Amino acid sequence: MRLLLEDDWLPLMSRDQFVIEQAAGLLCDLGTAAPGLRRQIGVTVRTDWQPTRMQALFMDTLQVASSARDDSGAWPFRHR
Repeated sequence: MRLLLEDDWLPLMSRDQFVIEQAAGLLCDLGTAAPGLRRQIGVTVRTDWQPTRMQALFMDTLQVASSARDDSGAWPFRHR
């Protein structure tokens, strides 16, 4: 983010990644992605991975949170 604030750059990034800077007037949104495009975020692990107790708890929590929607049908963790 520092590079964006200190020089002229044109990045391709999610709005969630600069929401604070946009609210402060430091960066602006120049456009949106084409309709229907959606960024996929996933988790990759090795087939022989044996998670620690903490890692297993994290993965369980991530699974629950990523499948949850609020009453409006929106996905969680979106900045508004």
